[in-house]
Amino acid sequence: KRLGLMNNKGIRDDQGMLFLYDKEDFYGIWMKNTIIPLDVIWINGEGVVVFTAHDFQPCKEEFCPTITNDVKAQYILEVNAGLINKKGIKLGSIVRIRLINK
Repeated sequence: KRLGLMNNKGIRDDQGMLFLYDKEDFYGIWMKNTIIPLDVIWINGEGVVVFTAHDFQPCKEEFCPTITNDVKAQYILEVNAGLINKKGIKLGSIVRIRLINK
């Protein structure tokens, strides 16, 4: 979770990184050593989008700003910048997350 998409040179629009947490809470995201701008989506345990960050820019500094949700969430999804608007995702949108144990 600490590394996220650091040093990743790009992802396709049908890809992202999903962070899973055991419970709903306030979770911050930063862009240290991230190469590409991202949209970030916070999702609660019921699959409802509760917070978003648009076009979060890479940070090469020693101390990078953190964005933290203001409504508790259980999942965080990082996707390409602009994808939130492109797909019409907004607060209250429903995300279906199916976890498969292997």
